[in-house]
Amino acid sequence: MMTAKSEFLNSGVGYCYPDNNASCIKIMRSAGVSALLYILSGTLVVVAIFGNLFVIIAVSHFRQLHTPTNFFVLSLAVADFLSGVLIMPVEFAAVIDYCWYLDDAVCPYHIMYGYFLLFVSVLNLIMDRYLAVCDPFFYNRNVTNLRTGMCIAFMWLLASLYTYMFIFKSGGLLVTDMCVGGCFFFHYTNWWIINNLLTYLLPMLVIIFRLFFSISIVSILSVQTVLIFLVAINCCIDPIIYGLFYPWFRKSLKMMVTLKIFKSSSSMTNLFSV
Repeated sequence: MMTAKSEFLNSGVGYCYPDNNASCIKIMRSAGVSALLYILSGTLVVVAIFGNLFVIIAVSHFRQLHTPTNFFVLSLAVADFLSGVLIMPVEFAAVIDYCWYLDDAVCPYHIMYGYFLLFVSVLNLIMDRYLAVCDPFFYNRNVTNLRTGMCIAFMWLLASLYTYMFIFKSGGLLVTDMCVGGCFFFHYTNWWIINNLLTYLLPMLVIIFRLFFSISIVSILSVQTVLIFLVAINCCIDPIIYGLFYPWFRKSLKMMVTLKIFKSSSSMTNLFSV
């Protein structure tokens, strides 16, 4: 006769720490599905780290790439690189099993840096595309490297202040003692709506409205696992796009791989010549 615990485990749900009665609940997946998810997540992490690292080195090293647009690309690559190093490995492990395996003291920093880096990425995309697409003449005449650097510094500062206020000063609640193996962040519904409007919906509406003058929202994905993988793919997609469509990135990447980048005159290389 099956015990209540064995029936519970056979139902597709188990415990993060089976030997602990206070353990959080986890999703039980087949070995094949778990292996596939971990392989996929590991691939995304590697692409996010090394792809964005190549972009950072290319834009930083080659003087021909020191333009306002590329500085926004550099800022975005730094944010995505840090996400790949600090956030994605932990988040994937947590979302695949729905368990938190790190120390409870790490939980607040993980949540704070996750929101912070995601907001930085959004701000970089919005600012660069708004100026370049919506006000191209102003962009070409008035956006200098110095002003771009000041704008990027302001965006990182704004993202850090907003993230800190949203998580710690507006009624948010970080919970790690609800059960063993849990890292949860709760907030008032009104604040979730405001946060999503400010950080995601409104910025996108600005760009889409200025480009198309109308918008139609078809559906919103609410499944946490799918959402996490979509965010991770977003961190990986830029280096792939650069590699497919930008010859200067392929040329700079070839110089890195062949170690020609270490030559004293490599920073003056003409990346746009055939």
